[in-house]
Amino acid sequence: MAHIHFTSPDVSHYESALSALQRFLPSNKEEVLHGKDGGSDDFDIFVDAFSCDDFRMFDFKVKNCARAWSHDWTECPFAHLSEKARRRDPRKYHYSGTACPDFKKGVCRKGDVCEYAHGVFECWLHPTRYRKPPCKDGTHCRRRVCFFAHMSK
Repeated sequence: MAHIHFTSPDVSHYESALSALQRFLPSNKEEVLHGKDGGSDDFDIFVDAFSCDDFRMFDFKVKNCARAWSHDWTECPFAHLSEKARRRDPRKYHYSGTACPDFKKGVCRKGDVCEYAHGVFECWLHPTRYRKPPCKDGTHCRRRVCFFAHMSK
């Protein structure tokens, strides 16, 4: 399987998005997410809700954030206006899991109607690709979030 590489001079938005993905999709442990002050102002839902494959493929950075107050977008699994990690809903927009060559160069003029994936998360989390190819580390994989298939131990 070919690796997906995006050559962009500013990759910090991908690093921020990956950080958010790792925080909100870490495992299937039943832990409650708490705000930075230790309270539960930010989220009062189980990590399980963010860990399921359906959430990863169809909701992570797709569904709009319902919070009306200012907060750190990189710490939120939902989409925000002008956020670079924002994804199109693969059920609504019919694009493939293949990277868009124009988007990789910087700009795709087709925008939301483009038939290709824009960004690493649209590629990795697309239903036709997510957890389809086997993980090269197999049962020894220690990634908190892995986009590849694993066999049960």
